[in-house]
Amino acid sequence: MTGDATGRELGFWPRNEGVRALVLGLGYGVIALLCLTVSRFGSAVESIWLPNALLVAALVLSSTRLWPLLVLSAGLGHVTAHILVGDELDFVLAILASDVTEALLCAWLFKARPKALAFEDKAGLLYFFAVIVTSALVSTIVVAGTTRAIGEPLIADDLLVWFAVDTLGLMVFLPVFYGFNETHWRRLREKR
Repeated sequence: MTGDATGRELGFWPRNEGVRALVLGLGYGVIALLCLTVSRFGSAVESIWLPNALLVAALVLSSTRLWPLLVLSAGLGHVTAHILVGDELDFVLAILASDVTEALLCAWLFKARPKALAFEDKAGLLYFFAVIVTSALVSTIVVAGTTRAIGEPLIADDLLVWFAVDTLGLMVFLPVFYGFNETHWRRLREKR
């Protein structure tokens, strides 16, 4: 798949842009709420952050002109999930800036080289890993800065956890969420 996804390539993603944004926002919010209720900073267990993988997949499979609507919708899901678990709005917005930065950077880099998500060669695989690690690292730097700016800096251990759960979430689930498009399903049907 090259360039922007067409309606045919979207597969299971709704073709109507407004509906797609609504589904993304609801999906992002529900997945975020599940991740947040499983664990929190400082707990013995931290869930990998799945919602950004969903957002990145939606962005890569959509026209860049739709990105603001998709990011807004996912952002509303993000804020809602965090408010429901009792987070303060300034903290929620600080980490939202990090998650949005990560998703946009990751999607932009994959739009530049869409075959990297097809895993067809070593160069594409290395590009995939580099994009994931870079996006998660930038996200970690942004969250360190935004939480410090609001007077609630994350400690080093929490920043390492942030990097790890973002990296794992994208590395494991981005290919899964991205794979729910017609092009990939057609290839799977054609294989023995």
